[in-house]
Amino acid sequence: MNKKQTKILLLLITIIIGVVIISGCVNNEENKIGEEGMNETNDYYPLEVGNQWVFAVKKETEGENPQNSITTVQITKKEMINNIETFVIEYETDNNTSQIEYVNKEYGKILCCRRISQGKEQNYYPLQLWADFSSLKKGKKWKWADNTINVELEGEILGKDVITVPAGTFETYIVKITTSPKDNVRGIANVKWMGWFAKNIGVVKEDAHIYANVSINNNKRLIVNTHIIAELKSYNISKK
Repeated sequence: MNKKQTKILLLLITIIIGVVIISGCVNNEENKIGEEGMNETNDYYPLEVGNQWVFAVKKETEGENPQNSITTVQITKKEMINNIETFVIEYETDNNTSQIEYVNKEYGKILCCRRISQGKEQNYYPLQLWADFSSLKKGKKWKWADNTINVELEGEILGKDVITVPAGTFETYIVKITTSPKDNVRGIANVKWMGWFAKNIGVVKEDAHIYANVSINNNKRLIVNTHIIAELKSYNISKK
């Protein structure tokens, strides 16, 4: 795959789905999961300036050698966008900033206002409903669509799981998020993403399958079939 094709792939992947990487640890009974919904003491997506998380990432793309990398995620500041307070989340992979997200959290719902990836800015109107933790029950579902980029997103809470990653063992909720092109629009990647969310930590593991069939120069087709696994390595969570 040449440099131009690689840029196309990166844009496809990062515009459709922002890699959310948040880490931490579990403290016995304190982190038992309930179904009352997310709040300040029962938070599955903690947002606070200064929070930092580190993930080990493995990417396998059909026809290429596997790639291993380290992604560091940090909340750097707060910023107002259209009178909405957002947290600015910066993603750095192998010492290069790969993505910036502007995220708002309201009544247990995680909303993305803006995403900048590979120099391309995407603003979301309505705000992208990325995850809905207003209640924490198996089978809970949500949907979101954006006409400007012809993308549909569907999410679902699959249930509970206990997993072990390099940073430790966690009791989690499993969340499945899929994005796909509206009305079978070509050039948009299909993404199937699963995240394991731990209380007062966030995502401790994610597993994503990305498939794209897009047109490039001279009507050639670029078919991309990628599998990405990210696991928590370390973290630093600021206290409120």
